[in-house]
Amino acid sequence: MLNYCLVRTMDEDREQTRKIHEPQRDRQTLEGLLARRARSSILKVHQDAQRMLRPILVANPYSRHLTFLDDRTRTRRDHVKYLTLIRAIALLHQYQYQYQRDVKTATHNGTSVPYIEVALDDVAMANKLAHQALVRSLDELPPQTRRLLLALDRMVDEECKKNHVMRSDFRFSRRHVREYTGWSNTQLHVHIDRLVELEYVLTHRGSRDQSFEYDLLHDGHGKDGVPFVTGLIGEDRQARIRRMERRGVQGVHLS
Repeated sequence: MLNYCLVRTMDEDREQTRKIHEPQRDRQTLEGLLARRARSSILKVHQDAQRMLRPILVANPYSRHLTFLDDRTRTRRDHVKYLTLIRAIALLHQYQYQYQRDVKTATHNGTSVPYIEVALDDVAMANKLAHQALVRSLDELPPQTRRLLLALDRMVDEECKKNHVMRSDFRFSRRHVREYTGWSNTQLHVHIDRLVELEYVLTHRGSRDQSFEYDLLHDGHGKDGVPFVTGLIGEDRQARIRRMERRGVQGVHLS
């Protein structure tokens, strides 16, 4: 299924739980009950809008200028998802006034074939969405393991500042992590072992040689929590294409 689906995962942060609780409470009010009655009519509007989309070919004249990560085999799969995302955005915009796509025709085997072309705005939108839609499948860590890693980074930072020690000299136990995060021992067993296996955390024998202590090797990259997919065509190159197009230049080379 990973060949055909964009991987989205549950946000298990406390703030997200609060955001879920709020509409759950709102649905119990009179306004919420009336809104639920109107749900079917709203869904019908969205379904009718989807039915208006024409099945038409979408060509991407910028495809040879696009870039994508190529440092791992899994990107062979995600690269196709990225290209499909661009075409899907162009298809959805076929009826929007300000983004109207002109229907063009090509002759193939004596038959006239209608098609529309991807606009540079579609590429820019796909890049923006890719940071949310593709980052999970390109991350070597599952979301919960990544969440624990960021929590470990915060814990180590706080303890090092409190005790005036270097990060490289600070070691911690699973009990320490359990008390800091509130995670169960079973959760920590799974996710710490995964961090050790991928060399984000280093294992040491405890003082009594009966327990383990850990050393965080992670440098804190990504601690801002903002998902980002590297390797996509940048805004500077997109701007160069726009300038070339305004000047009527064809076959822009962006190397």
